[in-house]
Formats: sequence, structure tokens, C-alpha cells
Amino acid sequence: MTDVIREIALLLMVVLLPGFMLILSVFPKRSLMEGDLDTVFKLLLGMISSLLIAIGIAVLLSFSEIVTGKTILDSDELLLILSILTLLFAVIAWARGGLSNYIDAVSSIRSGGAEPRDLLSLATRKRELQAKLYELESYRNSKEPALKEEVAVRSEKLLQEIEEINVRIDAMLAESPVGAVEGTDRQRG
Repeated sequence: MTDVIREIALLLMVVLLPGFMLILSVFPKRSLMEGDLDTVFKLLLGMISSLLIAIGIAVLLSFSEIVTGKTILDSDELLLILSILTLLFAVIAWARGGLSNYIDAVSSIRSGGAEPRDLLSLATRKRELQAKLYELESYRNSKEPALKEEVAVRSEKLLQEIEEINVRIDAMLAESPVGAVEGTDRQRG
């Protein structure tokens, strides 16, 4: 039974985890790709990166075997090195925000794309949408009419979603005791 678990862990380490954590640390933010495409793209890049990392480590270990004359290349050593690299990349991804962005995206997909319900999540989502809108604005002066039209459509959708979030934030602030105080301050000022 432990051999089966070890082989499954080795397979995950060779095929997916180190490269995926590396990709999340290098590209922490979601891209302009719609829906699940961003996650699928990062998973594919992660698989390719994992295989390249595993091959690189295997080459280094076999090279050290040639130099030292001792057999070092074993699945246990490979699993240990890949686990350490995965943890290192996961810490970097977490520090850069890539891991939390991915977890938010997966939880959103699992809940059927449910909207965020607390103020912090709404504010975070609003910032993400504003960043996408800012990024889209760089394409607004394109000479391509199709691109201009696509930018206009996407910008309009983003603006609508930002406005919906603003309405929800205002409603949440109005319902809370802190929001009542803030609401009176807004009316005065």
C-alpha cells in the first residue's frame, strides 16, 4: 500500500506539482483569458515545466553519479528533491499571491461561479476588474476595427460588473452598523 502511495506521489511530483507551483509563482495574477482557460493554460504550462524540472534533476543526479561513482539516482531521492522544490515554489507563489488567486478561482468554479459575499472579497474582485479594464484600455487605440470592437464590448461588460459590485458594497455598508455611520458621513460630506 505504501508503494502505491509513493508511486502516486512520485507521479504527481514528476508530472504536475513542481511546475504548476513554479507557474503560479511566475504568473501570480489571472490573465485576460475568460473563464477556465487561464487555469487550463497554467495547468498545461505546469505539466510541461514539471517534466522539464524532473528531467533536469535526473540529469544532474546521473551526472553526479558519473563524478562520484556512487549511485544517487533513485526514485526516493527524486521524490525528495521534487518535494523540496515544490514547497519552495509554493512559498514563492503564496508570497506573490498566485496561490491565493488560484484557490479563489477554483473555489469560484466549484461553487458554480458564486459571487463573493464579504466586503474584502468584493473589493478584491473590483480591483481585479479594474486592472483588467486598465489593461484593455491599452488596446483601445488599435488600428484593427475588430479588436477595437472587442475591447469596447469587454470594457462595457467590465464596467457593468464593477458597477454591480459598487451597488453591492454600498448595500452591505448600509446594512452594517459601521456602514450606517459611514452613510451619515457621506450624506453630510
